[in-house]
Amino acid sequence: MKTIFFKFLIKIGIFNIFRRVFQKDRLTVLFYHSPKSCLFNEHIKLFKRYYNLIQREDLLSAIREKDNSVLQPYSIYITFDDGHVSNKELFKVLKNEEVDAEIFVCPGLIDTKRAFWFKKFHGKEKNMLKSGIWKNSEYHMFSKGFDYKKDYDQLSSLTLKQIKEAPLNVNFSGHSMFHPMLTGIDKERLNKEIKDCYDYLKNNVNQESYFFAYPDGRFDSKVRRIVKKNGFEAAFSTKYGFIDMTKDDVFSLKRIGIYDDASSEKALLQACGLWSVLESLFKWLKRLFTSFR
Repeated sequence: MKTIFFKFLIKIGIFNIFRRVFQKDRLTVLFYHSPKSCLFNEHIKLFKRYYNLIQREDLLSAIREKDNSVLQPYSIYITFDDGHVSNKELFKVLKNEEVDAEIFVCPGLIDTKRAFWFKKFHGKEKNMLKSGIWKNSEYHMFSKGFDYKKDYDQLSSLTLKQIKEAPLNVNFSGHSMFHPMLTGIDKERLNKEIKDCYDYLKNNVNQESYFFAYPDGRFDSKVRRIVKKNGFEAAFSTKYGFIDMTKDDVFSLKRIGIYDDASSEKALLQACGLWSVLESLFKWLKRLFTSFR
């Protein structure tokens, strides 16, 4: 039923209105985490019908020149956060479809069985940790037995071999060493998380690492300053929106999240911004109906 509704919105032109208003002269950067390759392939094929999927060099030029005009209209760039081991299954799709992508990796997990902390916590506890409300979030994690340097039962991250064997259009950049909440750690460790990440990529990956993505999108002026100081040319948040290179701060670039399990039509509505409006509308209607009970 939902898929029929999504197709209807695309067919009657509402999708195209949003696309023309918000995306024609702005850059859209999408981010995933760990989609299934078959579903991701469907997303890419549909995106290609409506957008220009740009190369990394185009993105870098726009950032350095602070100019949208170096990009084609309706430009999109694909990114993935965390560097999950399952991302390896996407390499073939990206190569066959000739689509550039950026994978933000955590070198502290590469070639180990260390775990992402958010895979070991669930429900309300996980949401509280992500929210940043608990200033001592790492102490809470340790008290529950989580140690970011401990090996668990399986690989969480891509290996260095997989990274080096990736197609040339698959690029790798920084996401910190261990994916902590950067706003909640001391300055010494913050600097180490970012500097060691940059140095690892520079010394071990066969390409330049220009970009950084803030873990969980959380950053402040101190985090921003240290990312810039340690050699990265731009940084991406998870703040929702489209990018105007002439106005936006290149160290707090906006992105739009695509659900890993989204249908192709839903992914298209998310990419253009229409899904965000629908989601807000559904929440408002739900509150309205609840108030009448």
